[in-house]
Amino acid sequence: MIAQFVNPPTYNVVGASYDNKSYDYNPPNTNSFDLFFKPDGTKLYLIDGNNGSAKVTQHTLSTAWDISSASYDSVSLSLQALEPNASGMFIKPDGTELYITGQFNDVVRQFTMTAWDLSTATLTAGFYVGTQDNSMGCVYIRPDGTKMYTYGNSGDTLYQYTLSTPWLVSSATYNTSKAFPDAGALYGVNFRDDGLAMYSSTSSTDLITQYTLSSAWNISTIVAAGTFNTNAPANGPAGIRWKADGTKFYTATPGADIAYQFSVTG
Repeated sequence: MIAQFVNPPTYNVVGASYDNKSYDYNPPNTNSFDLFFKPDGTKLYLIDGNNGSAKVTQHTLSTAWDISSASYDSVSLSLQALEPNASGMFIKPDGTELYITGQFNDVVRQFTMTAWDLSTATLTAGFYVGTQDNSMGCVYIRPDGTKMYTYGNSGDTLYQYTLSTPWLVSSATYNTSKAFPDAGALYGVNFRDDGLAMYSSTSSTDLITQYTLSSAWNISTIVAAGTFNTNAPANGPAGIRWKADGTKFYTATPGADIAYQFSVTG
């Protein structure tokens, strides 16, 4: 008899299961609306939107991609003077550029740093997105650095921008938008690297929603393709990030101050 091997499913939230693994990140974090991983799964970054202590923090996973092995590096970047209600974060794949946005000042800000070392982050650029929406919940940049996406919670709309200089937000120009009238406040818009799938988290409904794009990176072709309810354990998910191979995803919870780990299933 010839053994047959089936590749595990990837990047599919529908039918996912909780891994019974979590990370209580309070302290130092409270009210975290987004999270981000280094591509090898050994570093975790969290963004806090608490007015009075808005910041990004850096954490180490002693076992790659095992959220329960995370610990705080005692490294943080204060955002309070720039964006007291910080909610969205993205990091360039090589770890040298950090992007943040929020719901008060409506600017995507760019920080340059030594790869994956938050302690070296320095503000280098910014781009005002308040012309499109006055409550930006998240930011995402395409893998080639030429397109940027933000989600506005006032208009329940996804916005697309072109970066004429890849990865430089000050070179952005507004292109187009896609309304999500029934989605509510989204704090975790994230695309698959091929631009043919998008994911979002909605803290008010405990849902992570999966979308397909029939044309890569063309947001006008976005169609809902299923949901996963994170409750329980994750009440009020904010942010969704994937393990590099698409077999696991992670979300933070602003209310409980805990990050959770899930696996996709067949």
